[in-house]
Amino acid sequence: MQTIIPCESVPSGTVPAYTETDSPPLQALSTVSSLMGTFIFFREIADCLTSHEQDQDLCATYRYLHVQLLLLTERVDVLQDSDRSATVATVAQLILKRFASLLRSSMRRGVAQSPSQPMQMLEGVQAGWGPLKSWPEKVEYLRSHLCWETKQRWEEVASFLEDCVDLLDAPSPDPVAASRRPIPTVNASAPISVYMEATLVFDALLASSQACQCMPGHEYTARLRLETYGNRRQREGKYAFNLMLGFDESYWQEILIHAALPEKKAKVRIVGESKARKRQGPVSMLVKKLCDHIRPQNFRRCLNMGVENGQLWKLQSLNSQMQLGSIPIRLERILEAHPKSLGDKIKRVLAVLLAHCIMHLYGTPWLQPGSFNSSNIIFLGTTASVPLQPFIHSRVCTQVPRDDEPEDEGNLDPDYVPLHPHPNLVMLAIMLIEIYMATPIRSFIRSNGTSWQSLELIDENSHLDLAQEAFQRCRSNLLDNYRIAVDRCLDV
Repeated sequence: MQTIIPCESVPSGTVPAYTETDSPPLQALSTVSSLMGTFIFFREIADCLTSHEQDQDLCATYRYLHVQLLLLTERVDVLQDSDRSATVATVAQLILKRFASLLRSSMRRGVAQSPSQPMQMLEGVQAGWGPLKSWPEKVEYLRSHLCWETKQRWEEVASFLEDCVDLLDAPSPDPVAASRRPIPTVNASAPISVYMEATLVFDALLASSQACQCMPGHEYTARLRLETYGNRRQREGKYAFNLMLGFDESYWQEILIHAALPEKKAKVRIVGESKARKRQGPVSMLVKKLCDHIRPQNFRRCLNMGVENGQLWKLQSLNSQMQLGSIPIRLERILEAHPKSLGDKIKRVLAVLLAHCIMHLYGTPWLQPGSFNSSNIIFLGTTASVPLQPFIHSRVCTQVPRDDEPEDEGNLDPDYVPLHPHPNLVMLAIMLIEIYMATPIRSFIRSNGTSWQSLELIDENSHLDLAQEAFQRCRSNLLDNYRIAVDRCLDV
């Protein structure tokens, strides 16, 4: 097999260009073992530089490098004992040479020219890195041992590693995939969607907020807790929606709202029935203006409300069940700064809740265009064994048609016609990839010299392009259930 890997030109005295004929093949076991340790070392370097760097473009480059290292680690781990072990050993040798070329010339002096030269040099640097504890010490150590000052250098390394991933992903008999057992199917009744009740709750909140005549007006924001609603048929067939509501980011009011579909009115009126029937049940009060009830005095209470015939009614308040005093954190921030906090159990629970969010809230005002992404999934602290209580962040406002949707179909630019019929399924696919890989979606995408834009600021077709590219990069790393779910989300 002939392998050609592009590389930058290097000055004399450094490692020569990378080809399979540079040196005799190294012993596969020692080469791969050294490579796996080097992967860990350079992932730590990427994390260190990300924490130290203020330039967001450079941070994106470091994160992209980290992802390529992670992808290669998993590829090599799977293939090293397969019939492609010889290819893995060759790629390992090339990667070690590439990493060794990043060392400063002072580190390469005195090392004998031999096939094991890259391993010797890298092992020496790793030995000095291990005892270091603080970020400043590590950054200073990197300055003295590695040539890492330019963004272009790291982009070239990341591009090289991406080529290596593609090489290992080249089509070949895959005994691992062939040995996988098919996922068993379970006969289960389809869950009941609560999208109609969810819409009633949103509309009732909106009507109560718009009844206020305060100047300036209140712009409410809600955080609705994500649930499966598998067994929520309580209180005479009503569903319960837990949410936080506020018009100031500094104060959030916990609210529990029960909702049921409007009762059908009798078409035949009984003669002699002159008076309207009184509302049955606990004492309640019609909520005319929402701002009258969103007050700091209620901070430790949970407002208990119900929706009947499109109107919001207040019942007796309950004890608060949420830790509103804790600092909320966005899923996007967890992926960037605390990825290790996403254990396997948390990933599974979160993936299920996000999937149910689509099923229950799709087509409702709770899922506004472009808002279903990791920056709008909020977590609060909890005392449960699984520290997971996700909410979706949404503005309580009238839906305004987008400016890029012309009334005359003849004036519609074909490039802006959505390629996927259900854009929120694309966003679900993006978050499933982010959750399983524990890294932001932008870490899978080359910057190409452009700054990263928020997912809410780019069009739906760009979302699809991002999702498909990321899925192509990490497809073989996903477990079967994640891979099948993402594949079906992106299927048009």
